[in-house]
Amino acid sequence: MGGKYFSSRPKQWLGYLKLQHSQAHTRFNEIERVKSKDDVISVLDKYAKSPLLDSNHNNEPAA
Repeated sequence: MGGKYFSSRPKQWLGYLKLQHSQAHTRFNEIERVKSKDDVISVLDKYAKSPLLDSNHNNEPAA
């Protein structure tokens, strides 16, 4: 993803998600005015969780 538009893509994604999920609204408000790639990553990393599901959304991690 190009560096120029990096911070816009997560904002668009969260903007869409916030229509249905209150947690996304909170995250969007945190990155709304952030401009740099590193700052966006920092905010998103703060809320990142280890995946509990495999790529097929099964309850057990992939082997």
